[in-house]
Amino acid sequence: MNKDLSRLLKLFRPYAGWMMLGGLVSLAAVLANITLMGVSGWFITAMGLAGIAGVSMNYFTPAAIIRACAIIRTGGRYGERLITHEATFHLIARLRRWLFDRLEPLSPSALGFMRSGDLLSRMRGDIDTLERFYLGFLVPVITALAATILIMLALSFFAPVLALWAGLFLILAGCIIPLLIFKNSRTSEESLVNTSADMRTQLASNLQGMGELLLYDQDGTHVKSLTQQSESIRDHTVSLQNKASTGENLSGFLAQLAMYGILIISFFFLQNGTISPPGLVLLTLLMLASFEAVTPVLGAFQKLGGVLRAARRIFEIADQQPALTVADTTQPLPEAKDIHFENVTFAYQAQHKPVFCGLSFSVRQGQKLAVTGPTGIGKSSLINLLLRFQEPQEGQISIGRQDIKSYNPEDVRRCFAVLEQSPYIFNASIRENLLLGNPAASRQDMEDACKKAGIHEFIATLPQQYETILGEHGRSLSGGQVKRLALARVLLKKAPCIILDEPGEGLDYQMEQDILSRVIDNLNGASLILISHRHTALEEMDQVLNLEDQAAALQAEEN
Repeated sequence: MNKDLSRLLKLFRPYAGWMMLGGLVSLAAVLANITLMGVSGWFITAMGLAGIAGVSMNYFTPAAIIRACAIIRTGGRYGERLITHEATFHLIARLRRWLFDRLEPLSPSALGFMRSGDLLSRMRGDIDTLERFYLGFLVPVITALAATILIMLALSFFAPVLALWAGLFLILAGCIIPLLIFKNSRTSEESLVNTSADMRTQLASNLQGMGELLLYDQDGTHVKSLTQQSESIRDHTVSLQNKASTGENLSGFLAQLAMYGILIISFFFLQNGTISPPGLVLLTLLMLASFEAVTPVLGAFQKLGGVLRAARRIFEIADQQPALTVADTTQPLPEAKDIHFENVTFAYQAQHKPVFCGLSFSVRQGQKLAVTGPTGIGKSSLINLLLRFQEPQEGQISIGRQDIKSYNPEDVRRCFAVLEQSPYIFNASIRENLLLGNPAASRQDMEDACKKAGIHEFIATLPQQYETILGEHGRSLSGGQVKRLALARVLLKKAPCIILDEPGEGLDYQMEQDILSRVIDNLNGASLILISHRHTALEEMDQVLNLEDQAAALQAEEN
């Protein structure tokens, strides 16, 4: 068995009961329909012959069987969809949770080099594709296999040759042809998954950068690329549909051959009195109806290539190893959250040039440190190291004189509240965006934080105030309002250390000065690390660390 399918089965094991129940209900519906067609043919024929002969017959039993089969078929098909879709929702939810649990330790160290659209495509598109695994593959295949065995057993009671004849054509239609179609369609199915994923990735990137594309008049180039991908998807889809039509035609041809074969064989048994005329009709219609059990296998195998490719894409990122090492036993954080960098050397990849070498500095609890230097010198990399999103190749980072690796990473991250260069505002209410900083915050806490950040007055003018929906990326707010709302979120967290990453980015000098003043006035004993290439408020800092000067001094020592 393919290792990716084996892994999927292991992931779905907790819902094996739902999966088996869905398969059993599907099998019951298929068998009821086959039995209904066969018994109906027998009953009509028997009643007709009894009328011609002028004899009576027991029509209550076959009529009851027909009614029972009709009820089971109708209820079974409804129950099948209800149970199999419920099982599918459980399976997909489990798969998404499993993938997120794998991704969380990887972010951003192992995922920082992936395009966000590609990650979104795997999280959504590829997992949605995997719903075919149970609903579109396992259920049809298991139902076809079980139905084939039961049909052959039923026919063997009349004559073994009938069972062998039926088994031959059911295997051809339910196994051989689907495998040939799968082999012929796998490349197209995988290409369809890859092209669809590439298109989703590019579309997400285009939407995020739509302003820049329009500004530099590059939207036409990207539209052309999306058009080409769309045409490629159309070509693959048409190719797959043609192959599916060929398989369906072959399956229909085999159904006719099987039916006529059963009719001819049964005719010989009719002549020697082994089978009655109604029995001949029953067997013929039973054979024809039996193909309902194996016909869905054709589509199941054709889509299997796409399922395998989607599974591989998901496992490719899930199998990555976290860049962080977490100790088996962790220590509690100390009361004083003093921060120490001792000869720290860091590069994003081992073969790349280090961002900085031999970096050393200390920030005692309550102190204010400014980290300056030009863009690209490594200022923002300090945040990734402090939050344990990355680890240095050499040196040691300590909190309270203990190596940061000896603490739980989540405990370390709770020590810091970060105001990013471009704060992310979710398409939710102001209240919900603020609660990200402190889920237990009360309404009064939120108002106090917003007053300190200087945005409460604006919120109070809104019709819905703190329940106002902000739109994607907070599009209803100006750049300064976004920064102030993010600052309120930072202050609401009440962390021992506040980090401001380029707080003046996109703002004028006066607004940047106002935001810095509000932070400094509301530290309440917390440490402050200001990361900026500007010189705003440096006079209020206890220390100033210029990474450019340190890099130059280190270079001079090496020379």
